[in-house]
Parts: sequence; C-alpha cells; structure tokens
Amino acid sequence: MLNHLLSSETGAHRVKRLKAGWVCQLCAISLAAVSSQALAAEAPHCGPFKISVVDAKIDLVDIAEPGLGVGDIRTGVVTFAGEGHEGPIHLPFRSHVVPSHQQEKLSLIGQGDYIFSNGTIHWSGTYDMADPTRSDTPPSEIIVPIVGGTGDYAGARGTVRWFQGDDGVRISEFDISCQE
Repeated sequence: MLNHLLSSETGAHRVKRLKAGWVCQLCAISLAAVSSQALAAEAPHCGPFKISVVDAKIDLVDIAEPGLGVGDIRTGVVTFAGEGHEGPIHLPFRSHVVPSHQQEKLSLIGQGDYIFSNGTIHWSGTYDMADPTRSDTPPSEIIVPIVGGTGDYAGARGTVRWFQGDDGVRISEFDISCQE
C-alpha cells in the first residue's frame, strides 16, 4: 500500500517525502545508538577490568581409556579477587578434552560462570593446551568470548583474556560491554 501511495505522488513531492522519511529514520537510529552507549556506560563494572587468581581446585576426570585422551573432562572452581569487587569471585567451570586442529595436541572446549556478588559473567570457548592434565591454565595467553551475564552484567558481551602476570599470578582481564 505504501508503494502505491508513493508512486501516485508527483516526482518532486515524492522525493521530498522520501528525504524527510530518511532524515527521521537517521535521527531515530542515532538516538538509539546514543541511548545504548549511555546504558552501557552506566552499567556498573562493565568495560575493562582485571581479577587475579587466589586459589584453584581443578580435576581431570579420566573417562576414556586410561591416561589423557579425547572425552576426558576437566572440571573445577577457581577463586579470584579484584579491586572494586566485593568478596571472593568464584569460577566453576567444565571443559571436555577434544581433538585439536594441531597434530599431537589436544583442545579443551568449555564454559563457566564468573560469580560476582552483583551478578555473573558467562564464557564459552575452545582453547588448545599442550597438557590438559595440568592444574592451571598454560602460561600463554588465551582469549575466550563472553556470551552473557546476569545482574549488573546483564547482556554482557566481549572477551576475557587469561594470562600469567609478571609476578606469576594468573589473571583474567575482561573487556566487556553490558546491555539491559
């Protein structure tokens, strides 16, 4: 019906009407973008921040043939502390050993939730490990996606980078945005 109305108008009048329509749409899109940026900026603790490992309890469950192999499960809880965050931060996780794209290596495909006093941040990803039997993550850098959150972290998206600091302490460095 809209096409019929536009096509029945004169050429000059139709162009003015279309230009006005595009201006209104552009204003609405700009307002929506500014509003979503304002919401993300107001979300507590969203943006870049770091937390450090205080304790880790990690187990490898041997499911397949004896010894490390595809199908085994790596599970545990890591406890963190971070400036500006109340109480301990817990990360229960579960990873499955899967074949890697690199020969003679294994990968872990896993997911977990960082549990803060004011909400959770959920990660899910795959990463290579030379030796998944280790009780910590390897010293190399690993980046996995943040795929959601609750509470103050509702709608969280971004990444978390796992690495070892200069002092040997394992660090989770977040770069996230949150939306309501």
